[in-house]
Amino acid sequence: TFRCINRHKDEGCVRATALAAGSKFYASGSNDGVVNLYKRSDCMPGGSRPNPTPLKAVMSLTTRVDSLRFSHDENLLLMSSTMKKDSLKILHVPSRRVFSNWPTSQTPLRHVTSVDFTANSGMMAIGNDRGRVLLYSVGQYSSA
Repeated sequence: TFRCINRHKDEGCVRATALAAGSKFYASGSNDGVVNLYKRSDCMPGGSRPNPTPLKAVMSLTTRVDSLRFSHDENLLLMSSTMKKDSLKILHVPSRRVFSNWPTSQTPLRHVTSVDFTANSGMMAIGNDRGRVLLYSVGQYSSA
């Protein structure tokens, strides 16, 4: 029907810059680098909270969030910013923890311009400011 079914304030957000939506969760990124993760059912009409609070506020990026993307099963969330070199983080959604061991200082991401997963999330693609696409295997889905 293309009608708005609900709206709410994104807690702590002054200017939204990125969104990602899945069947169970959605995420919003802001100008100051904060990514809020919400449970979708909490935000629907008749949900448990008329003005939901985020399940997790991720403050791992320090500049504007430009890209957000969920894996096919919504277990992983890629978050990136073009403003700072090598600015990409991965959130493990079930545990609400950001992977601290990747990317490393040796990972040649440069300025990340876009991110995505393959259909089964076996690989992730990262586009950068040099016009290159870097493909990485995602360990937990490598047999998918």
